[in-house]
Amino acid sequence: MMRVRGATTVLWNFGTLSVGGGRAVAWDLLEELARADRTLRHVCLVDRRLVDGYAGPAPEIVERSISSWVHYALSDQIALPRLGKRLGARAIVSLASIGPWRVGVPHGVFIQNPFVVHSWEALKGVRPDTVWYHRALSAYAAPVLRNSRSVVVQTNAMRDALIARWKLPPDKVSVIRGSISNEFVRALAKAPRGTSRKGAEHVLVTASNDGPHKNLDIIPATASALKKEGVSARFLVTIPSFSGAAKRLRTAAKALAVEDQVEFVGWVDVNRMAELLRRANAAFLPSVLESMGLPYMEAEAAGLPVIAADHECAREVCQQNGTFFDPQDPQSAARAVRLAVARANESPLRAVRRTPQQVVAEFVEWAGRLAEQQDDV
Repeated sequence: MMRVRGATTVLWNFGTLSVGGGRAVAWDLLEELARADRTLRHVCLVDRRLVDGYAGPAPEIVERSISSWVHYALSDQIALPRLGKRLGARAIVSLASIGPWRVGVPHGVFIQNPFVVHSWEALKGVRPDTVWYHRALSAYAAPVLRNSRSVVVQTNAMRDALIARWKLPPDKVSVIRGSISNEFVRALAKAPRGTSRKGAEHVLVTASNDGPHKNLDIIPATASALKKEGVSARFLVTIPSFSGAAKRLRTAAKALAVEDQVEFVGWVDVNRMAELLRRANAAFLPSVLESMGLPYMEAEAAGLPVIAADHECAREVCQQNGTFFDPQDPQSAARAVRLAVARANESPLRAVRRTPQQVVAEFVEWAGRLAEQQDDV
């Protein structure tokens, strides 16, 4: 861990990037920050779980142990500002959608959570039992957005929605597009390819958690619609078989006589995800809401077409590699599956991939601009 003498200090608050799909991305950030612009001193506040197993180069790291969301919120509101003051930080950057409500230096926040961006009325297709979560997160995020000096999101669609909902000045919100992780690229290179993607059965990977906005309930009905049309399809869904969502989907699949076409493979690491995509015909991603959607980009990197619920973010990210469907209509989803697989068999798809180096370079430039504003606070 190298300290840069005389450099302007930026404190990076990694927040919940420490867990879930953000782990590999966070490791890329640590590695690239260690090599980044030496006119800035980068200090990273990370959850202890994040650095467990990390062996790459790193900037200065301050560890914290987070046991609950309440603990995380208290850490952001109390410990983070104190740490920034002790380090003499000229800017604080929060990377996980929320952060401190007020600090004495310019604060930038990177918004990834789509529930922060969209009002409840805009969340069509999301189960109503999550309204409490949306309201709580919105209440927490409001002062963060109001008092931060700058906000970054990952797509133009997300920028437009955030500005509209929170009435933010347009020049306060900018876009830094994300990338898949270096770890996933390496895993994809090692993963064995399937024997053929032109077989009688269409293998569709749904890389997802069981969040209500993921719209997984459309899968059994889509499988049934395909079966009625004589199309054999198998959905590989990355949620545990013992989860409540899996039990609900299994019951629906059994009622439609397609239980053998919906398989729950559990949470997967990057190596397993690469293997699943290599043996698939397409990615089936029915989520009604995304901030950018890492599974879109991972599927495209594997050369797969993306069959996605139709919303602005999906269209912006997937572009010509996407085939879109009405997220409330299984017949529409079935048509999209047939069309996407037929297109892929005729002409393999390719996507232009951004690298973590490019992404981190833009984050460092953003942090530098924030630090330059310190005298205006």
